[in-house]
Amino acid sequence: MKIVRLHIKAPNDRRTNAAYNKVFRLFDSQYTSLEEYDVQEEESYVVDLPLSAVTMIDGINDIPFVTAEVIEFPEEVMAVMNSFDENTDSYAECRRCEDELKPLGWTFEWYLDGQPYYLRKMNREDLVQLWLDAEEENRKHTEEGNTKCLALKDAFSTIYSTLSIEEQKDMDEELDSYGA
Repeated sequence: MKIVRLHIKAPNDRRTNAAYNKVFRLFDSQYTSLEEYDVQEEESYVVDLPLSAVTMIDGINDIPFVTAEVIEFPEEVMAVMNSFDENTDSYAECRRCEDELKPLGWTFEWYLDGQPYYLRKMNREDLVQLWLDAEEENRKHTEEGNTKCLALKDAFSTIYSTLSIEEQKDMDEELDSYGA
């Protein structure tokens, strides 16, 4: 599955609000109702649009403080997200999906109501947390903990190998600061 992801990041509320309004003036009214924007809540704003919005990327990227990119989600990632059951404890479902995505190198955020959003490849902070989670599972000294630890460390190694040498050195230093 592919989507168009917009990132709006401006130095102050007025500029962020102006950028948001300029972006959605480019689209039909169907897109403007996708997300409500509150400049008081976020320092940057991300909204995902259907792939049909790809024709607007050049126009969007001309707007100051806004970037648009096409994101493609692997099938196994979408299978996990499509398995999300809204009829159960949403926090437990978010944790379950997050646990299944970590070994794949993906993660997401979730709202207080337990709704996932901002599905993305793991960034540096996520990667450090992945290593720390693996160490926590290792400390449990249980069969399940050992299995999860190995899966998480395998995921870490896979992602780590894709980093540049400079990024690997930075990652090593950061992990050393945690005593990892």
